[in-house]
Amino acid sequence: MHWSDFDQHELLSPFFMRDQNSGPTWTRFYHRASEKASLSITQIAGKLTVSAAGTPESIHGYFGRLTPDSNSTVTWTNGTYTFIVSTTDQDLHEAELLRIAKQLTP
Repeated sequence: MHWSDFDQHELLSPFFMRDQNSGPTWTRFYHRASEKASLSITQIAGKLTVSAAGTPESIHGYFGRLTPDSNSTVTWTNGTYTFIVSTTDQDLHEAELLRIAKQLTP
């Protein structure tokens, strides 16, 4: 996959809520050829509330959630940053999404 920095925030998961204490955010989008982005990785300075929906997961020993739906999403926080790995790509399976999430450095 190729990456891009263009604005495609419609990919971001609806399963987290930014609060007034959350800080700067960056997102990198990955896409196949010229298609719409199919994977996004977001890091937010600050701890966000992770939805109770989805399957509990441990990412680097931190509590997170895997939410499989039209936007499969892995969300977790280490208390300093909140990480969101999301895909709309039906060919990117949950196990692969978790593998990507677990390779990120917290």
